[in-house]
Amino acid sequence: MKTKIVKITLILGLIIFFTTAYAQKCKYDYEKNDEFTGAKSKGNTTKLSNAWLIGLNKVDDTYNLGVFIRLDGEKNLYLEQGDSIMFKFSNGNFVTFYAKVRSAPESQVITSLTAAAIITTYRAVYDIPVDKMNLLKNNAVTHIRMNIGNLVYQEELKEKTTKIFQQNADCIMK
Repeated sequence: MKTKIVKITLILGLIIFFTTAYAQKCKYDYEKNDEFTGAKSKGNTTKLSNAWLIGLNKVDDTYNLGVFIRLDGEKNLYLEQGDSIMFKFSNGNFVTFYAKVRSAPESQVITSLTAAAIITTYRAVYDIPVDKMNLLKNNAVTHIRMNIGNLVYQEELKEKTTKIFQQNADCIMK
């Protein structure tokens, strides 16, 4: 009888240990409360490549997406209010978001010991309704396409990056 109790206790202990060991741990780039409004905000960032960063943010019960993209060369197009960004899921479906405000390009010269190059960066913000946020949380994103004026830029996500982005979407909804 004692050995059964010991075995059951050991099995329960192992189940609890493995459950907590593999539980998702959410990390945020920031998590704070506004001292004046009491609004709670948090956000996290996923690095898609050397040129793309995607930030998911939550303020109280509203969500938005921040995108930072770095492009080679000088670009003189504005990212206009209403320009779209599309996320394609592994099941073939996709979701589209539209820029909240107009965004100006920022060009700069990058130098090294032997050469100089010009890069242009864009920063854009997109509102995300809760139902669309659930799509990002529950589906693996495989491709992202961003429209800047009449130009189209897209990125294919590696499997590891897809999992990180999906985990970040899940965490931001908690």
